[in-house]
Amino acid sequence: MLNSLDARDQTEALVRVGRVVSPFGVKGWAKINPYTEIPETLLFFKRYWFRSTEKWLPLTVVSHEVRQKYYFVKFEEFSDREQIQAIKGADIAVPQSDFPVLSNDEFYWFQLEGAEVHNLEGDSLGVLSRITNSGANPLLVVTDQKKERLIPAVDPILRSVDLVNSRITVDWQLDF
Repeated sequence: MLNSLDARDQTEALVRVGRVVSPFGVKGWAKINPYTEIPETLLFFKRYWFRSTEKWLPLTVVSHEVRQKYYFVKFEEFSDREQIQAIKGADIAVPQSDFPVLSNDEFYWFQLEGAEVHNLEGDSLGVLSRITNSGANPLLVVTDQKKERLIPAVDPILRSVDLVNSRITVDWQLDF
């Protein structure tokens, strides 16, 4: 199995990019449900981390591919299906510093988490807790003390994203 490596430096931010769904085949491949709009972006990374009890442990990619909406990966540290079964449900993550630099008008979903969400009238709809993919389009999951709202993250609903001030403006009513 995995050799006991020291837990990674917890001061470096890890970004969860997927969850182990199940083993794939008998030779230690894992089926991953990606937390990204475009699963092919996971092909960029050659090293991942997964949480085992109290530690984040490193994983090295040997081979990987995307099929439909899933990411399939063979990690050096796993050689059979039972080892993958043991980490089923675990999140996999990548250091934030490993992400490619984007242009000024682009952002990663994880950068929006915790942002205040307001409508065009200036009413607060809550805080963005996460972005999920419904299949048809990404959804902003916005929560306040009273309820959770699912707001499509598409034109013309998503009007602006201000990363500096951690604010998102949407064309959405309070009573939706």
